[in-house]
Amino acid sequence: MNELQKSQIKSLIDTLNLDLSGLTVYTEAASGAYLFNPFVALMAGAERVYAQSTDSSYASFEQVKQSNLELAEKLGFAKKFEIFNFRDHRRLRKSDIVTNSNFVRPIDNDLIKQLKPTASLPLMWETWEVREVDFDLQACRDYDIATLGTNEHEPPVDMLPFNGLLALKLIFELGYDCGKVLLLGSPDIFAGPMKAYMSKVGIPVTRIGCTQECEHSYAELTTHFEQHGHEYSFIILAEQQLHTEILGKHGFLSFETVQAINPHIKLGVISGGIDVQALEKCNIAYSPKRIAPGGFMSYQLYRLGFLPVVTLFAGGLKVGERMTRNRLAGMSRRDAEVEALTSSPAMDFPA
Repeated sequence: MNELQKSQIKSLIDTLNLDLSGLTVYTEAASGAYLFNPFVALMAGAERVYAQSTDSSYASFEQVKQSNLELAEKLGFAKKFEIFNFRDHRRLRKSDIVTNSNFVRPIDNDLIKQLKPTASLPLMWETWEVREVDFDLQACRDYDIATLGTNEHEPPVDMLPFNGLLALKLIFELGYDCGKVLLLGSPDIFAGPMKAYMSKVGIPVTRIGCTQECEHSYAELTTHFEQHGHEYSFIILAEQQLHTEILGKHGFLSFETVQAINPHIKLGVISGGIDVQALEKCNIAYSPKRIAPGGFMSYQLYRLGFLPVVTLFAGGLKVGERMTRNRLAGMSRRDAEVEALTSSPAMDFPA
């Protein structure tokens, strides 16, 4: 962590008025841009941070452990930071805030039942993004554990500009040639800023999805491509609302049709369901090479650097801080959540 990064994190903490003094946080330890997340909590005054990790395609546990311990030592937090490679029930029982970070998931009954009544489970994303396979909301209710999402589409945790920049970065990585973009994506708070940013820099773009702001619906996608597919240089898939197949023989547009009409088009996948086997069989250029299932991000915000990652994480910590302090003050689970909705960048679950 250099001085500029340290300054940006301190600015985030000040903006959010994030104060974790006296609280213990259970989160993940990871690599790259995610290396900094546990230290946001520590810089905000956390009494202790427990960081669960594991081997991944990005780094081994031993590599993550070494880099995290080195940073903890450098920042003076060595005595407050613990890293391990398993779900630790003992540490969970001591924790005040538990994040739904990647290596901590799934947030299931086994995890939730370990928590003390005053603990909270803030989501480091918006509530509409929750996947049942990762997060058991009913178990949170059953054990009376406070949980809310993080509002990403307005200050102080406004991620919309980052979404627009992410689409631009992917287009330039694919090799921008002043061509037209076919953007496939919903909802508006996700794909909307992507179209807006492309338009601002002069990139012609047509958006197809399942919301009123789109020029066409997915039901019209094949017909539209048959008529206009030759005009496009790029397809950018940024679908977060529908978790079903978008591109493929069971989706709204097959790769056979794409290749027949415009074999030179380039495909960028931010999120959305794809028939990966069919894609690999055709000669369409695409990025990234590792494509996640529908509902998961294939091209994530960490590609823009550490700032969007720590911004969202710090916002989630603020949501957790308010819920936990409210519970410690004697509020009921629901009252603690309601207060946090007014005093933090929290987002409620649909009724």
